[in-house]
Amino acid sequence: MSAVKPTLVLIHGGWHVPASYEKLITALEKQGFEVHCPRLPTVNQSRPPNADLYTDSELIRSYVSSLAEQW
Repeated sequence: MSAVKPTLVLIHGGWHVPASYEKLITALEKQGFEVHCPRLPTVNQSRPPNADLYTDSELIRSYVSSLAEQW
């Protein structure tokens, strides 16, 4: 019997977008992992900025909470 692999949530940096991790995500999915990489609200090229660290943190918290509720 094979072990259940964990769900992975990748959080990109401030100057990257989820597409930057496409090769990594694909490789992990081929290994049987469920992979998520939500786009952070601060990475939107808005001037002046319309999101901040707290906005990003809330997105991450709610995203991970939503995944946890599925279990």
